[in-house]
Amino acid sequence: MAHVKLHIPGPIEVSEKTFKGVSLADDRPSRSGFKDLYAKIQPQLQQLLYTKQQVYISTSSAWA
Repeated sequence: MAHVKLHIPGPIEVSEKTFKGVSLADDRPSRSGFKDLYAKIQPQLQQLLYTKQQVYISTSSAWA
């Protein structure tokens, strides 16, 4: 397998408590919990952005 170089900030040290908390988080969009959360916040996003149109959330790198 070829060597892969990640261009991300780091490495950084985190406390054991932080590491365990992040390790347990599972908010991937493929999970039904995310769909429920997204539906719940959609009206609030519309109000915040002064629109009646659908608001889409997109995650990406800083270069996107």
